[in-house]
Amino acid sequence: MRDTETTWREALDSQGLDLANCPVRRILDHVAAKWTVLVLLELDAGPRRFNALARALPDISKRMLTQSLRDLQRDGLIARAVFDTKPPSVEYA
Repeated sequence: MRDTETTWREALDSQGLDLANCPVRRILDHVAAKWTVLVLLELDAGPRRFNALARALPDISKRMLTQSLRDLQRDGLIARAVFDTKPPSVEYA
């Protein structure tokens, strides 16, 4: 197994590929996260507000949902829209 891993890394290095900064790796890191796929599936149905997402995913804590949404937004996988209402409302899509 070790020889295969070394050969694989050498092949990537010889082509000048940087796995640390690979965009596909960032996407795979998200998909591997516990809640990412479920959040994305909810948002695929249409824009949702935070509380609607929390109700749709009752097993996720609000803190974890917040962190998941921030990470997905930071990496450009979802959009966050803030509406100028009182109180302000936010939708994720």
